[in-house]
Amino acid sequence: MVKPEPAIFHEAARHFGISPRESVFIDDFALNVKAARALGWDGIHFLSGAQCEADLAARGLLQPG
Repeated sequence: MVKPEPAIFHEAARHFGISPRESVFIDDFALNVKAARALGWDGIHFLSGAQCEADLAARGLLQPG
């Protein structure tokens, strides 16, 4: 299985025992983030550490540094 195939996202959720709707998928390839979002995940397209940190903070998942 490889990203962005749906099977890998389903397997990740099963393997880690997580709900996609309660998880954030972070990847540096926009196509992978788009695929995750289509399957119910929240997604962040990683462009830089600062941007990712800001996106996580905007979701209330991280205190701004």
